[in-house]
Amino acid sequence: MNFSTPPLTAAGFAFLLFFSTSSQATVAPLLSNQRWLTVATSPDIDTAVGIANYYGWKGAKVMSAVNGTYAINLGPYTATTREELAKQDFDLAEIPTDFRFSESGDFLDVIWDVPSNEQVAPMVEYGIGKPAALQLGKIAITVAMEGSEDAPGPTVITGQRDAQTVLDFKTTSDFVNFGASAGVLRLDPATLDPQLVVTRFSGGAHCCTAHWLFTAPKDAKGWNMVALDMKDGGGYSYIDLDRDGDLEIVTADNNFLYAFSSYAGSYAPQRISQLQGTQIVDVTADPAYRFAVKR
Repeated sequence: MNFSTPPLTAAGFAFLLFFSTSSQATVAPLLSNQRWLTVATSPDIDTAVGIANYYGWKGAKVMSAVNGTYAINLGPYTATTREELAKQDFDLAEIPTDFRFSESGDFLDVIWDVPSNEQVAPMVEYGIGKPAALQLGKIAITVAMEGSEDAPGPTVITGQRDAQTVLDFKTTSDFVNFGASAGVLRLDPATLDPQLVVTRFSGGAHCCTAHWLFTAPKDAKGWNMVALDMKDGGGYSYIDLDRDGDLEIVTADNNFLYAFSSYAGSYAPQRISQLQGTQIVDVTADPAYRFAVKR
C-alpha cells in the first residue's frame, strides 16, 4: 500500500509508567497473509512512544516509516477488515477509525517496543515461609515475612558480610501476606553499594503498596532505611529512563485520584524522583526528563 499519505493523529491517548529511549531493530518480514495494524503515526518520536505506551498491553511497536514519520503498529494480523479484526480480537473494536493495514516494506526499523525497552528493574517475591535471598555486593541479604498465613507479621531484613551483621531492620506488620517483593537496584550513583528495595501490600480495593529503600550513603555510618510514601496499587516502579545505568523512581500522582471524577474515571500523571543520599528528590520538572513527561 502507499504509505506516503499525511500522518494520522490520535486524540486522548495516555501513557503508562514505563518509558525508554529509542533503540533500533530491523523490521521482520511478514507472511503473505499478514499485515501490521497501524493505529497512528506521528513525526515526533516522543509522541509516538506515548501513543504506543497506551497500546503497550497489546504489544505495540514504534517503527520508522519510509515517509519519515513514526508508526505505531500492532500485530501482525491476518484480518483485512475492521469486522474481521473484531472477530479475531474483541479489544480491537476500540481502535481508531482511521487505522490502516501496512506491509513490512512500509517501514525501516523498529524504534521502540514494550518487551525490549522497558528498563524495569527485576524484583523477587517473598512470603510466609518463603524468604528471599539476595546478594548485595559482598552482603548476603535475607528478606523474610514473620507471622502466619492468618496473621502475617512484619518483614525482617538482615544482611551478613564476613560473618558480621551489617543490616538488621524490621518493618511494621499492617500488611497482608501476598504482594511482597524485594530487589537489589542501583538508585543512587554516589553510593559504593547499590540499594535494597523491599515492598509490602496493604490489601484492599486498589490500595496500597509500601516501599522501603535501604542505602549506605558515603557521608553516613552504616545502612539507612528510607520509607517512601504509601501509593495506590503497586506504588512505584524503578526504571532507567535516561539509560545512564541508574534507576529513577516513578509513580503516579495520587493527588489526582478522585480529585475530578471517580477512581475509575481519574487520570494520574506521573512523578519522577531520585534517591540522593537519604532524600527522595522530585526531578519531574528537570529538563533531562522532559521526554518522559511528554511521553
